[in-house]
Amino acid sequence: MNEILNFRSPKIQSKSIKYAVALCRVSTEDQFTKGLSVPEQRQRIQKWADEHNVTILKWVELHHSAYRGLDEDPEVLELLEYAKNNDKVSLFLVDEKSRFARRKYLRVVWQEELRRHGVTVIGVSEPQYDRNSIHGIWLEGISETKDEARSIETAYHTVKGMTRNAGTRDPETGYCYKNGGIAPDGYINKRVIRGKDSRGKDITKLLWEIDEKRSWLIRYMILELWYRKKMSYRDVRDHLNTKGTEYQNREGRPWSVTTIREICMRALEGVYSGLYYWNRTGRDLRGTGQKWKDADDWVIIENAHPAIITQAEWQELKEVMGPLVEKRKRNIIPTRTEDSPYLFSGENAVGEPMFVCLNCGGPMNSQQMGKHRYMYYVCANFKNKGKAGCNKAVALRKEEVEGKVLAAIKSRFTPQKIKVIVREMNEILKENNNDLYKAENHLQKSIIETENAINNILAAIQEGKDSKVIPLLLSQLEKLQEEKQTLETELEEIQKESPKVDKIEEATILAQVQNLESILMDSTTSNHTKRMAVRSFIRQLRFNPDTGEIYVYFWHDPTGQDIKRLMLMNGNNQNKKEDESSSSIRNELSDNVMKKGGAGNRNRTGMGIATRRILSPVRLPVALKSAFLLGF
Repeated sequence: MNEILNFRSPKIQSKSIKYAVALCRVSTEDQFTKGLSVPEQRQRIQKWADEHNVTILKWVELHHSAYRGLDEDPEVLELLEYAKNNDKVSLFLVDEKSRFARRKYLRVVWQEELRRHGVTVIGVSEPQYDRNSIHGIWLEGISETKDEARSIETAYHTVKGMTRNAGTRDPETGYCYKNGGIAPDGYINKRVIRGKDSRGKDITKLLWEIDEKRSWLIRYMILELWYRKKMSYRDVRDHLNTKGTEYQNREGRPWSVTTIREICMRALEGVYSGLYYWNRTGRDLRGTGQKWKDADDWVIIENAHPAIITQAEWQELKEVMGPLVEKRKRNIIPTRTEDSPYLFSGENAVGEPMFVCLNCGGPMNSQQMGKHRYMYYVCANFKNKGKAGCNKAVALRKEEVEGKVLAAIKSRFTPQKIKVIVREMNEILKENNNDLYKAENHLQKSIIETENAINNILAAIQEGKDSKVIPLLLSQLEKLQEEKQTLETELEEIQKESPKVDKIEEATILAQVQNLESILMDSTTSNHTKRMAVRSFIRQLRFNPDTGEIYVYFWHDPTGQDIKRLMLMNGNNQNKKEDESSSSIRNELSDNVMKKGGAGNRNRTGMGIATRRILSPVRLPVALKSAFLLGF
């Protein structure tokens, strides 16, 4: 067949290279989210373009304080016109389609305009499949099911083979083979070739070999510090972290309590005396979670690798340290985070750390200290790594923190302030609902127009007066059917993404505030219920050790619309965690000081409270509307 020369449409002249424009945009709200900065968006878009042989002709990068009201930015409008009028451009690239336009109505209209000019909007971080093809959706589901079944079968046979491998001894060294992974500190992985397989390829096996550069440190840590000197894990950590670089962990970093404890437990179990444990933990065949298996299912092999601690030393270690570890284990009552008596430990309603140390960025976790087991919030990085993790010894009394924060909630949600909150939120909800209504109306109107066009073409085909025209009509019919499917999909998506929300009533928030107090005072209410109750009011606490102040960031809307919206957005962002630009916080906090007093040394028993209102744009529902500063 002769080569077909296309002199008509420059958009399809090149089968190897496509051309696109790209838009990156970020707002103050997005700065709360890791992975949404403009450089990161640009990197992902460029990577997608490189993988799909796409040349980007024009970039636009926008930083908005709150781009809800700035969808129609002149640079965006100019980029849209460029894409529509440049015959080469066939793609409009964004990181996610929510970057394209916040307002649903504009997003629908702009995408439709671009489609009519042969330009497709692509969210490079979102899954791409043919939503206009029924068989495409079916095939995708069948493929996923087939892949999952194959994965389960492969996992089953892999586990069988690994169990057999763990029990096989090397003919040259006499030690057993290992099933991959990183060797414990003090050992190194050594790969050896043991024969050829049926295809003539080398059979490679894994053994553990003593690391002469590290084994002395393991012995010193376990036998000298932990066993003979009876140092706690924390004391061992601090002792090693104050010495030279040769005493650091295998990555050349400071030690943590977790790593010290793990090494000591392995010594107590005999790992450093030649015992190899296999099949102690594992996921089920569907990979839904890792759990400890019954001890009867464990595979334990003696003399599986060379010993760093002799059998005699191990016996002494078990006799002396074993009872101490068991006693400590009985005295520790594990507290599940979701039912912890600490109101502000763990994560908030959208998966962010609830309480943060501003010095190191780590979470503030629960800790009991002293003879009487007083309850504190402590910096997790300091707790785990000492001053190497956080150079501020941050520890705050639980009762003091929670009492002041709860008082701040009452101070914020007074009847007068609730009126302002309700008015602002209802204005936002009204705008959102109107925007959704306009978007739905536009799509429904477009669907009706497309259906009418389809019916007209069908009628023309049925008449069939001119057989030469029928192929052209069939081609147009196919395009219109695809257009209708696209419009219906968009309508379904916006209805699911942003359901209409009823107006908020002052009485609802007042009742919620009163209910919070009764929940916290009721001794029969579970800790989980109390924790969730405060999370409907507070988004995050941030402690500044240098000033002794705690910033309390409230949800603007305690009825939960902010949380639902952000959870939905996070789901669309593939569960990306959120963060915030410190510069934007400083700018917001500098606005309007309402009342101040008592911010000072964090170790004082008396606490003052400073209240600042952040004057963020009211059009941004999840913006940080208020902050309280608690002085310690």
